Amino acid sequence: MKVEDIEREIVEKDGKSVEIWVYSPRKHKNSRKNKKRHIPFGTKEIAVLSQYLAGKKPGDYVFRPQDAVLERKQRDRENRKTPVQPSQVERERERRENPKRVFRQYFTTECVGNALRDTIRKTNETLPAGEQIPRWTLYELRNTAISENVEKYGVEEAALMAGHSDTAMVRKIYDKSQRRRIIRQKVREELAE
Repeated sequence: MKVEDIEREIVEKDGKSVEIWVYSPRKHKNSRKNKKRHIPFGTKEIAVLSQYLAGKKPGDYVFRPQDAVLERKQRDRENRKTPVQPSQVERERERRENPKRVFRQYFTTECVGNALRDTIRKTNETLPAGEQIPRWTLYELRNTAISENVEKYGVEEAALMAGHSDTAMVRKIYDKSQRRRIIRQKVREELAE
C-alpha cells in the first residue's frame, strides 16, 4: 500500500460529515480482468493508519520492513537494563554506514505469514499445553472476516468487501446461513415435541 493510493474524502450525510479514506490497490486478484478494487477505511482504521503515514511522501509504502526494524531497535533501547558499551555503538555505526542487508520496500504476504507463524510458535513456548494457540494462517483470518460480513451485512455486501466480482463464490464458501436455518428448524421441531 502506497501513500498515493489512499484517497481522502469528506462525506456529508444527515447534516454530519464523516472522513472516509479509500485505498485502491494497483494490483489485486481481479486486476488482470481490468476490474477496480476499492477498500474503504473508517475512523478506527484512519486512527491506526495515521501513525504510519506521518512523514511519508506520496510514493512511499505505508508499511516498510526497515521501519519495523527501527521500531524494534528503539523499543529494545528503551527497555535496556545495562549501559550501551562503546564497542556496540561502534558496530552499530559501521552497520549503518555499510549495510549488508538490503530491505524490501514493502511486506509480502509470505513474510507476514511467516511472522504470524513464528509469533504463534514463540507464544506457545511460554504457554502450558492446554492453553496453546492453534496454528492458523492469514487465509483463515480472511475467511473468518468474510463469513462474519456475510452474517452482518449480507452476501452482496460481503462479496463487495472481499473483492469478489460475483456473489456465487461467497454463497458457496462463506455463507453459513442455510446451515443455521436448518439447525434452527430442527431445534424448533425438537422443542415442539
